[in-house]
Amino acid sequence: MFQKKKRTTTTTDHKGQRLKISGQTEAVASSAQQRIYMHENLYFSGSDLSVYNSLVPLQMKRGSVSIEHIRLSLVSVIQQHTVLRTAIRFNPIRNQIEQNIQPLTDDIYSFEHSRGVSTSEQLDHLLTNESIGKHFDVENGKVLRCHVVQRSFENHDDSLQEDDLIIFVVHHIAFDLSSYKPFLKAFERACWANEYQQSVLTIPQYIDFALYEQAQLADTSAESKMNKARRFWANLMHEYDWDRIRHLVPDEDQIDRLHSGRGYSTAFTIDQDVVESMMLFTSTNNVTMFSLSLACYYTFLFKLTNHDDDLCVVSSAANRPEKELQDMIGMFVNLLLYRIKIDPNTTFKHLVQQVQHLSTEILEHASLPYQQIIDSQGKREINVLPSTFFHFIVPAPASYAQARIWLDEKIRFDPDKPQIAIYNMPFVYRLQPGHTLSIKQLHQALHLTVDKHLSLHTSIIFDAEKNLLMQRVITHDDKNNNNNMFSTIETTYETDEQLNENLLDEKGNPRIFDLAQGLVFRCHIIYYKQISSNDLLSHKDILIFNFHHALFDFPSTELFLHDLNQAYTTGQLLYDDNTNLRYLDYAVIEQQMSMTGASMFWLDALHDCKLDQSLPLPFDRYRLASEHRTGRGISISFDFGRDLSHDFLIHASSNSISLEQLALATYYAFLFKLTNGEKDLCIGINTHGRYRDELNSIIGMFVNAIPLRCQLDPHLPFQKLTKHVQDNMMNCMKYSYFPLQRILNQHPNMSNPVFLDTSFDFVSSTTKDEKNEIMIGDSRFSLLPFSIKISEDEIMSKFDFILSFQHDLNLNEFSCTINASVDLFNAETICIIAQRLQAMLHQQFTAFDCTTTKLIHELSIILSDEQYLMQSLNNTQTPFSSSLTCIHHEFVYQVMKHPQKLAVELDEQSLTYCELLYYVQVLSLTLLNKYLITPGEVVCQCVERSLSMVIGIVGIEMAGSVYCPLSPRDPQHRLHALTQQTRSRLILVHHKTKTKFDHDIVAVDIDSIIVMNDLNSDMDYNCLPSVIMKGKEIAYTIFTSGSTGIPKAVR
Repeated sequence: MFQKKKRTTTTTDHKGQRLKISGQTEAVASSAQQRIYMHENLYFSGSDLSVYNSLVPLQMKRGSVSIEHIRLSLVSVIQQHTVLRTAIRFNPIRNQIEQNIQPLTDDIYSFEHSRGVSTSEQLDHLLTNESIGKHFDVENGKVLRCHVVQRSFENHDDSLQEDDLIIFVVHHIAFDLSSYKPFLKAFERACWANEYQQSVLTIPQYIDFALYEQAQLADTSAESKMNKARRFWANLMHEYDWDRIRHLVPDEDQIDRLHSGRGYSTAFTIDQDVVESMMLFTSTNNVTMFSLSLACYYTFLFKLTNHDDDLCVVSSAANRPEKELQDMIGMFVNLLLYRIKIDPNTTFKHLVQQVQHLSTEILEHASLPYQQIIDSQGKREINVLPSTFFHFIVPAPASYAQARIWLDEKIRFDPDKPQIAIYNMPFVYRLQPGHTLSIKQLHQALHLTVDKHLSLHTSIIFDAEKNLLMQRVITHDDKNNNNNMFSTIETTYETDEQLNENLLDEKGNPRIFDLAQGLVFRCHIIYYKQISSNDLLSHKDILIFNFHHALFDFPSTELFLHDLNQAYTTGQLLYDDNTNLRYLDYAVIEQQMSMTGASMFWLDALHDCKLDQSLPLPFDRYRLASEHRTGRGISISFDFGRDLSHDFLIHASSNSISLEQLALATYYAFLFKLTNGEKDLCIGINTHGRYRDELNSIIGMFVNAIPLRCQLDPHLPFQKLTKHVQDNMMNCMKYSYFPLQRILNQHPNMSNPVFLDTSFDFVSSTTKDEKNEIMIGDSRFSLLPFSIKISEDEIMSKFDFILSFQHDLNLNEFSCTINASVDLFNAETICIIAQRLQAMLHQQFTAFDCTTTKLIHELSIILSDEQYLMQSLNNTQTPFSSSLTCIHHEFVYQVMKHPQKLAVELDEQSLTYCELLYYVQVLSLTLLNKYLITPGEVVCQCVERSLSMVIGIVGIEMAGSVYCPLSPRDPQHRLHALTQQTRSRLILVHHKTKTKFDHDIVAVDIDSIIVMNDLNSDMDYNCLPSVIMKGKEIAYTIFTSGSTGIPKAVR
């Protein structure tokens, strides 16, 4: 970098200072560059548009020029004018913003070619995008862009013709308004040149001006130009109330508030007679139009602020006093403070003359940088400087991702009785044979790596006063010694069982980390048999890096390992990465972003979606509202095999759909069948959350969970569903950065977002991936794959039900895994569900049985043994043991044959045939005589599984009526629709199911009929009903599920 003598060279003779060609490639950034850099990073880093793009559009008037000629000419300009390839970065070691000239490479500038911008609307849109688009990477020297536009689609050659455009866009940090002329001259000269060789730098560069400016600022003589300016500005701004400057802007006292970069603009034309009067005034009173206009502005502000007589406004100055600077490309503009005290009792003419005098003095001292003007007043905090931005550590709100993990761990999983740590992230590595690792060097490297990445020593704690979850970086001042920044332990193992116990503890121990204290990372060294005596790791020794998920996600792993290797190899870790953004800054920016477009999208996408109603999966049990999750689960996996994998790949390729989108469409179709026809399907899916390039270099937690909703039409073929899923997923991914919490806040009446409990995942990986091997120094480690099992049959599970598709890129084959919570499912149920999915996959994609053109409701998840059973049950050709054909006649025949045998049994209850016949007679006679039921009339029954249910079935048949079963689990609206369809006027119920029906239908408690105390003494219950049946009447009617629309009756 720089020698001290070069950076601090001064002279007492300020007149002897000259702009010289230094030949340097590194220097302190100029004051103008520093101001632009700080302003953009402090106030507009969270904006989705750029406020510092300078546009230079050119239009071809005649002739033609090749596009390649334009590009090569531009390269020549970039080569000659080094400011167009100068990086601006903050150096934390020197605590200063520096500029660094970059070598000329193809990626130091941007070059784009477009066709078909024919209409004025298209051109306006293109120019707007160029004006506000984020095209640049200032910290890597990418500050220039060229966009050549052929207006016609028909122009297919590589040259620009009449009316075509050349649009240059330059970042303001390297370019001001006065740079237009020298830039266009340089480009014109390059276009006329016949060759594009690298030129020898024989002219002063912008970096030379920065050195010249630093020398002027460092001149300590009393009569130096800068010291005179300091005295002038100190006198002008003496006793000024700096808070006045923000009175016009609501909430402007929040000086750290991010700006969107958006605003409003209004314009009006001054009448010609007013303009002529103003020109006459300036001529008569010997003042400039600038002074007159500024005086008008002061007068307006005086009235607008309710007679504030101490006014200060900011204006800009070109600040190119020396002749050598006139033709230099660069950023020279300075901001100047125009303060004036208005006497309301004086004339406007006097005010104009006062402003004229002030303007003359200000321009004389305009070369003092704005930062030094405000610094001389002790007002650094008004315009926050780099030391504050980069080094002042303050608590910040937790990011949405951090808050989601923190709350999930606190609320869904019982914090008072933690059984399993769901959010531990251990990465287990084993040293390969022939390699060793120094433990001492490893510890040093870990300290350097943790120190660099603030997330690895950040606490998360709830602030009760602010009612907000906060994060705070833990510094060495907060700790007694460095070892408390993270934890390190050493243990031993001899058998695989002992090793698995250690691994289980790393994954499942909830006491490893302490988020409130900032202990979120630990290193666990497990030696084989005994702890090393020579301070070296060797073959079979295990190294575990464990992180808490609230501060670390999977993409962070690569960053951590890269820096750990660098720190281990070099003994140091340089902070010269490509971004100055910290995770704390990201969290603050995230809170300030409006995200209006994303908000509108999700509000529309989830309109009328029942996010707090879980899908009706075939649960074996239900979780109480007050019951916490255990975190225990069941896992069932199966492989597609070569043939099914091949067919799956072919289907994706032939339909131009990604494998993930095809897998998701398959999941929706399966859920439709598994939930007995649920058409509005909403599940959860995780996204990486790193939606901006600058986030890729930060260790932290960025993962976002979003809902994926599919309103499925069962009458469409599967191919149509895949297209719908493809479009829907692409739209959802476009707005996947919108935090889940903000999605949920759009639905304030939702009690519990249970849609997240049913999830989907798609993973592409290789069996032997380079990522499964890491290097620390010269030592090679293998990632040790392991599956955390709580017991032989249980795993850890965050979700109630998640389907994961795995694509093995080596074999190009697929497998599926279903993980489900033991809180809700038995292992046998998940096993059957997996078999159903496998059967449906074969049915959908296997070439000889492909049903992708079938309607979705025609798909089947019935297993082969179930199909056989159904065929057996529906075989109506089975002969009865007597010549009687009616169901109730056959029943009476069995009673006469076996009166004392058990007819029905449930738990501890049972009835013999004789007892059952008696209760059936009581019920059937009551239906006929009391409720006047007629033969052929439909009688519904809605009761729980019980002995009464069997009595009701046979009793309805004995009365000659048509039996129709209704499920107590069906919603009330469905039960009402079914009773309307059957036109039934009477329903047999239990006391628990009676409330499901309206008062316009007779609901009879079956138990009240068959109890002896309620029997009618005038009725003879010892004889069979006298109903005559011929054996051809309808015995029962049942309804389909209604998955294809309205439930249909089957008789």
